[in-house]
Amino acid sequence: MSEALTPLAIRCLGPPSVRVDGHDAPPDVVWRKHLALLVYLALSPDTTRARAHLVGLLWAESPDDKARRSLNEAVRRLRTALGEERLLNRGDGLQLSTAALELDVREFEALCADGQLRALELVRGDFLEGFHVDDAPEFDAWMETERSRLREAARRLVVARAEEQLAVNRYVEARALARRALALDPYSDVALSLAMRSAALEGDPASGVALYHEFAERLERDLGGRPTPQLNALATRIRENKWQRPRGPHPDHEPPLIGLLEEDPALAVAQPRIAAVIETLSAGRTEAGARQFVETVAFGPGMWDQLPQPMRDTFIFNASTWLDEMREPGALAIDLDTLPAYGGPLLMSQGDQSPPFFRAILDRIEESMPRAQRHIFRGAGHVPHLTHPDDYALVVGSFINGVHVL
Repeated sequence: MSEALTPLAIRCLGPPSVRVDGHDAPPDVVWRKHLALLVYLALSPDTTRARAHLVGLLWAESPDDKARRSLNEAVRRLRTALGEERLLNRGDGLQLSTAALELDVREFEALCADGQLRALELVRGDFLEGFHVDDAPEFDAWMETERSRLREAARRLVVARAEEQLAVNRYVEARALARRALALDPYSDVALSLAMRSAALEGDPASGVALYHEFAERLERDLGGRPTPQLNALATRIRENKWQRPRGPHPDHEPPLIGLLEEDPALAVAQPRIAAVIETLSAGRTEAGARQFVETVAFGPGMWDQLPQPMRDTFIFNASTWLDEMREPGALAIDLDTLPAYGGPLLMSQGDQSPPFFRAILDRIEESMPRAQRHIFRGAGHVPHLTHPDDYALVVGSFINGVHVL
């Protein structure tokens, strides 16, 4: 029976450090290529990599025979320091045993997935900050990719939590989180927008505008870029004190098309679900509300986890705006009589698995605009452009080119 492995703790979020059984690791463990090997295996799928891959990663500049000997010697020394069963042979591969292994990156990822800001307490700096391996360009490239990935995960977490604070009018907290998001990614449009809105809502619009100018200068100086039109417009609204949505019978947003069903039985089915989403968002649970909207109103059960992360981020980012709009008097007011005045081409699309009220909306539009073309994607839900991209591109492309293929 094999003996229990000695506890091994690897800290990568900041300057790297290793502890073995609660003590500083011996020199053979923290020698740069040995440490690189441990970290790389720890973050690999199933903590396993082919030996040939590892040779190319860390000893690419050496002749093949010498490189293989170097890997074998590294494995020998690590096994001596950490226990024979810490590094396991798996055919032509090498596996790092996860028994009694602590890795701050995996803990960080788990906390981020659970939406817990405690994840940020683990971050002492960039991934493997200050670490470099000579003559290993592939490892350096991987290290940079991981730095970007983990930085983005932290940014998404902070932005989501900040949006939740904004939704319950906790502007001081939202502003502090926005500053953290900008520190994580100084070129993030999303983080800047959040910081500007937080400052304006806290009653300090001048700081919001100042943040915009600092961002614009940084973007041009470092990347040769310019702020997006959306950021420019936000800065203008804040500067002119037009950043708050006016309350009253004439809201400044475009009413959602669901307003066409205000008296329709199809909407009556959806209204309790919409009300439940509003209640969740009003409680400050932005990400939970976005998930609830996707799975109970828009797409269907289980769809949240199937959406790509950028799309989920968009739902989270827009949740507070949607809540603000739904709270306005006349939020669903649409003048159906104005639709026939539009004389241009119109293509409407839907999936045959879409929720019933989406189909009812298109029915209403079709009644008012008989020239409209309509296409139904078989086997698709509410996002045929994601589930049936080739068919969707063909239909839309043909419509743009003036070919009726419906």
